[in-house]
Amino acid sequence: MNSISFFMPRIGSFIWLVLLSNLAFAADKLQSVSMSASDTIAPYFLDERHGLQYELVQNILHRAGLRLDRLVLAPNFRSLRLLSQAEVDCFINAQSGLNGMYYSQPYHSFHNVVAVRADSGLNINSVVDLNGLSVAGFQDAKQFLGADFLHFAQDNPRYVEVPNQLNQVNMLLRGRVDAIVIEEGILSWYWNEIAKKSLQESPQFTIFPIFPLYDLRIACLDPKLTESLNRGISLMRASAEDSAITEAFWRQHQVPLGQN
Repeated sequence: MNSISFFMPRIGSFIWLVLLSNLAFAADKLQSVSMSASDTIAPYFLDERHGLQYELVQNILHRAGLRLDRLVLAPNFRSLRLLSQAEVDCFINAQSGLNGMYYSQPYHSFHNVVAVRADSGLNINSVVDLNGLSVAGFQDAKQFLGADFLHFAQDNPRYVEVPNQLNQVNMLLRGRVDAIVIEEGILSWYWNEIAKKSLQESPQFTIFPIFPLYDLRIACLDPKLTESLNRGISLMRASAEDSAITEAFWRQHQVPLGQN
């Protein structure tokens, strides 16, 4: 009896170690994927391991039987260069029309809006209503928001584009511009961050959703990899996991969306 009781824990430990080893081996056998993404879109990517889109992409890869080996956060032009030189497999949120790239189906969307201070009294129903106002857009906004906005940006000497979107929000907060053009979630994130650090109550803002939703896709070099991502995206959406992840993220960070 003593010998049996002596060896049982060791046998159990051995079996447990074997199971762990098998699980680790199975994880290592998954196809690894490297990706790049913009480094200027908090809260969608806060760093290489955190952010709303990071969580969505991880869910997609898990459902597709893939493993994220490396994520590079870099300016868009560098992210594109990494992909074109095959230094990464995919570019998250890639602009449309890249030659030789294979695009996934949409996995998320951005909603670009016009935001003004609530005390400004401004009412923006279309791009035409921006004429004569000082407006700060996000970097390359005029390339993404349609012909009417492109014409406005080219013809309005009071229009500027700002690479750093925290600076963009501060410009509106401090009254340096009449309006900003920004993605709704990014606006809410930074405005909330500023409000938490301020000793005074921050002014309220009003948003005008005059632009359509912008579908986000992942561009890859390998069409088979894109097929796998599409399978993961379909499974994620069929289970409504994308909505659950999104809602949980905003709730966890206590960020109110929309008009304040």
